[in-house]
Amino acid sequence: MNSKRWKQLVQSRGRAFIFSTSTHVPIAAAASAAVFVERREKWRRTALWNRVRDFHALTGIPITSPIISLIVGSEEKALKASRHLLKSGFHITAIRPPTVPPNSCRNIVYCVS
Repeated sequence: MNSKRWKQLVQSRGRAFIFSTSTHVPIAAAASAAVFVERREKWRRTALWNRVRDFHALTGIPITSPIISLIVGSEEKALKASRHLLKSGFHITAIRPPTVPPNSCRNIVYCVS
């Protein structure tokens, strides 16, 4: 088995790599707290959907959710987009194999109020 196939095997079966792009516990806890607050303060929901409309107006991308999956293709493109967005003030993680199929890498954008 060549080294590329070994790498793919370890990435797809190795426990340390499985779902390594998942959300970290502190981020999940913060999201849970945000939902708790959001349920009590209607203006926050309105502000969130205004941001979704703003994103659509700026990009022309037809979106219906505050969580936007931008499929960019290759790992290189996803990583480049992630670095560019980080320099622009957005922390966007590149989602790559084995989490998604090859050549369907993406960046996830979260609209927040």
